[in-house]
Amino acid sequence: MYKGRNPMVMVVLLLAAQLVLCCLPLPIPVEVSGRRVDVDSDATVGEALLAAGIELRWGNLLDVEGRLLKEGGGGPPLVLLNGHSALLSEKVKPYDKVSVRNGLDVRETLGERAETIYPPPPQLVGKGAFISSKIWEENGLKMRIIGSVSREIVGERILKQPMPTVLEKADRFLDGAVALTFDDGPDPRYTPLILSILREKGVPATFFVIGREAERHPHILREIAASSCEIGNHSYSHNYLGGNSYDRIAEELDRTQQVVLQATGERCRWFRPPGGDSSPYLFQVALQRGYRIALWNVDPWDWKRPKPRSIWRRILTQMRPGAVVVMHDGGGERDGTLQALPTIIDELRVRGYRFVTLDELYESPKQTSN
Repeated sequence: MYKGRNPMVMVVLLLAAQLVLCCLPLPIPVEVSGRRVDVDSDATVGEALLAAGIELRWGNLLDVEGRLLKEGGGGPPLVLLNGHSALLSEKVKPYDKVSVRNGLDVRETLGERAETIYPPPPQLVGKGAFISSKIWEENGLKMRIIGSVSREIVGERILKQPMPTVLEKADRFLDGAVALTFDDGPDPRYTPLILSILREKGVPATFFVIGREAERHPHILREIAASSCEIGNHSYSHNYLGGNSYDRIAEELDRTQQVVLQATGERCRWFRPPGGDSSPYLFQVALQRGYRIALWNVDPWDWKRPKPRSIWRRILTQMRPGAVVVMHDGGGERDGTLQALPTIIDELRVRGYRFVTLDELYESPKQTSN
């Protein structure tokens, strides 16, 4: 016989189902950005936004000119619950109002970067046979205002102006004094004969030697060093050096210096630029490398090979106290110079002049002419 289900079991099942339904969270209405959304009664602000399909957007990071640097790199979005800032984890209640403000675009912050201002090219002032430094160069300093991310420069301020090197040409005054100098040797035909005349008459002089010539005739360098004369640096190749780099100029000076040092054991203290090149930068490099620089203020143009009489007459015409006379013992035929030299020495002595070294003349008071 078929028996029906137990009524008590049915009652229990109904009560259990009702209990489950009572425990389930019931949907509640909330307003998200002006639109009604039903969410669970225990939903959070974040879940309400998700249910409404609302995406939180960060602002962008912009450079100093307003151009996009990084999408989403700006300010954070703001979530409001009933008009007040809220966390995404906060619970919502029926009829709450949730709204969102997207993040604001943010411009990068500004920073500073110190930079060196290098000085302009050296300047040369005055007139005369000797070159010395009047003002030595100093770097300047500026502070650049830059974007902290883009590194874009938006401004700058000068903290210290750069100072260029100022070189001064000046003669030296030493009453009754004259310094003889000879360029472009050593030459085996003329330099020994000129040295012989100088020794015979007891006259000092400076021989500005070309390095490549000195390499060929080191014995003449030793002969100069053994006399009362000194050796100056006239570059290695005798090329114009003013338009060259620091390294190229230094190489020309150093090669000649090394040749002289190996031959005599002594270093050149004086430099004369080839062809009287008056490049301030060349002078600056030579001074930085420890040289004194001598040009001249009496020139008989003996390199043009005039007659001996023309050479000594030009010298006597230009002569004055503190004179630096340039002649040539190399670079070509120098018979006129060789023949004129005894007369030059004798005539100058008759006129009351005495012969000194470049060092002695250089230590005398300056005669400046701007």
